[in-house]
Amino acid sequence: MSEIYKLGPALVLYGNPTIAAGAGMEFLGHVRGEITINPNINISFGRVDARGMLPMASAVYNSGSAPVANVPFVDEEINRLKALLPGSSIITAGGLDALTFGAGVKRIDITEIKTLCIIPVDEIAEGTNGIDAPMAWWFPRAITTQFGAIRFSLPEGDDSLNNKTRDTQIASLYHPTDMGGGAVPAAARAGFRGSPTAVGLTWLLPDLSAFV
Repeated sequence: MSEIYKLGPALVLYGNPTIAAGAGMEFLGHVRGEITINPNINISFGRVDARGMLPMASAVYNSGSAPVANVPFVDEEINRLKALLPGSSIITAGGLDALTFGAGVKRIDITEIKTLCIIPVDEIAEGTNGIDAPMAWWFPRAITTQFGAIRFSLPEGDDSLNNKTRDTQIASLYHPTDMGGGAVPAAARAGFRGSPTAVGLTWLLPDLSAFV
């Protein structure tokens, strides 16, 4: 078996991948630093007192994965911020915009919980605009759980964006269907790496060449 290593940056998109030409997937802006994806496996062990603290191989359960992506965004374009802030909205008046956070308790509608794609820059030519990228990561339904801190500070050193990152956490959520109502295979509902085509999903991405 050959060895495979992943090097290089990635692009992050969020939206509805079932719309023609990938028009439903929005580029969330550029990042500066390391994107991480943690599958967060949950293993439960069984023990009996007579055998001490060593777990028994006959009583091990997998409670399922709860994947989380951590993304150091630097782009603060207002529509991209809105996409990452559940319950937020943009109000426009007199040619001016304001991003509002919302207030009070509100149930988030399933239509607002969309698909996350993290695709390596060097694989955006794989298949149809990168849809067949072997190293891409997908969360069929995902939502921001930590937006991250907005930073204002004097640019110093040789990298003016290095200390301006907004460390955002995006969590995968369970749902049986994709944004178009198609069934997502049970094994892929928590997330998967590789091509949606491989798990029977007809998804599309937009032209990503403008972002590299």
